[in-house]
Amino acid sequence: FPSDTSQKPVEIAQAAIREAKLKYIDVVLVDTAGRLAIDAEMMAEIQAVHAAIKPAETLFVVDAMTGQDAANTAKAFGEALPLTGVVL
Repeated sequence: FPSDTSQKPVEIAQAAIREAKLKYIDVVLVDTAGRLAIDAEMMAEIQAVHAAIKPAETLFVVDAMTGQDAANTAKAFGEALPLTGVVL
């Protein structure tokens, strides 16, 4: 899906969903930028995207090789968003 850096993440996600509906696409995966550290600004951004698009599923995907830090990050995301699953 085409987008550019002048667009806000919420706008991109909403446009992708509109495009999917026009093309009768049932599933849209919205992937956010990787976050190695908990950043308040980025967490607010992802919460805004989540509120705007109201997804059926909210998955946290993490590389298991990050070790204990993965659990800490998953916990922070779980506190910020209503996660429905974790993918290692």
